[in-house]
Amino acid sequence: MCGSLDVTHGQADAEGQWKSASFGSVQLGRKGAVHCKRHRQSDEVNVIGRVCRYHACPLRATFGSPQTRTLEYCSVHKLDGYIDLVHRKCSFFNCDTVASFGDPGDRMPVACAYHRETGHIYVVSRKCGHLEGCETQAVFGDSNGPAKFCSQHKLPHHIDVVNKKCNIPEGSSNRGFGSSAARMNYKRPRLFAEPLLGAGAPRI
Repeated sequence: MCGSLDVTHGQADAEGQWKSASFGSVQLGRKGAVHCKRHRQSDEVNVIGRVCRYHACPLRATFGSPQTRTLEYCSVHKLDGYIDLVHRKCSFFNCDTVASFGDPGDRMPVACAYHRETGHIYVVSRKCGHLEGCETQAVFGDSNGPAKFCSQHKLPHHIDVVNKKCNIPEGSSNRGFGSSAARMNYKRPRLFAEPLLGAGAPRI
């Protein structure tokens, strides 16, 4: 359907032409397709054709042009300037990293690993996305994306996006040493000096 008329293959527009519904909420998947490309809302994406367009790539398409908002490529084959149209972004001001951390109560992802607050936990636990059905928890992914693969199946450019890193600038290991009080109270420095904006500030 496109708009309010519930039919099998779409709805006729003002000119009498039938349009298949392919745009809708990505959270609802294919069942969420409610509009054609012409009548889609600004926050709707193409939820019908969601396989990467790169030749023979079976991965899910999550990236697309910010203008067309159509899912076209996976994170490996995305084009320059394409953005992640599927995953919720960190709520910190001007941060485009995918949100993976949130309150344990509602388990809603609101912050990335860099900007998570004290008490936040990893709420986007998922299994490795290897095609052969790996059951290991995904920990590695793109630097500004969600965890997609385990250590065995990660791609060469993938990094650990779940665990916090050492607070020494040149350090790359996970933090495992230091006083318990320091670990509990440590906060990563903010990227932007915005005194009135915190991790819960709305995105602009």
